[in-house]
Amino acid sequence: MDLRSLFTTDEELADLEDRDATTNIVGFIDTITAPHESGQNNDILFKFTVSNNNKRIEVLMWDTILIDKYQKDILSNRVININGAYCRATTKSKVKEEKNMVPFEIIIKENTVISFQGYHTLKNTSNIKLQKVTFDNIHAVEGLIEISGFIRTPFSLIHNRSGNMTYGLGAITDKARKITVQIKQFTASDLEIGDFVTVSGIVKDQDSLVTIYCDSMNNIKLDPDVESLTPEIVQRGGRPVKRIRTVQK
Repeated sequence: MDLRSLFTTDEELADLEDRDATTNIVGFIDTITAPHESGQNNDILFKFTVSNNNKRIEVLMWDTILIDKYQKDILSNRVININGAYCRATTKSKVKEEKNMVPFEIIIKENTVISFQGYHTLKNTSNIKLQKVTFDNIHAVEGLIEISGFIRTPFSLIHNRSGNMTYGLGAITDKARKITVQIKQFTASDLEIGDFVTVSGIVKDQDSLVTIYCDSMNNIKLDPDVESLTPEIVQRGGRPVKRIRTVQK
């Protein structure tokens, strides 16, 4: 079954009503912000966005009991059905419009019913060409790529500057250059410095330093047939791979 047929449409999102305490939306979980203190009373807030593959809406969860109950189940790309939530209008802004955010937010209450209905595939990967690249040419491509290298910086959990969002971060090297790898849905692994791995992910052309964006640690595969390097060797591969930009006249 194509779960997109269940998603709340753009028109339905536009028709949401301020202060409606029985709001129902369906979509996939897009971004997740870790619980953090917020508001005048420094209450704990857990926040994530839900998307219908076009428009996005922010979902707030303030109650620590609810956070403890649901946080472990809030996973990227998981299809979520939220029924009986409180809808609140928000201030429109250019930034929100650029992010396709609707001018409402959904607040989870104790009476809200949350259910999950599988996972949404963001793109039909069968129609996307996987480009097998090397450290020599990755600077000139964008899109879905696959590259192999040795782990230079071990993959670990990182918080953003405000401390309210987490992701995984590490780096691979060819013994001379390095490429940063960022993981959206990070889980700990047994991979170590010097291990030879194959990474599949997305490269974006707007990054000055080449970065590979992965959905999860499943996109990083160990190749046990290639002998690992010592830390002394991989630490030499510290020159970042940069994207070559053309100057428009």
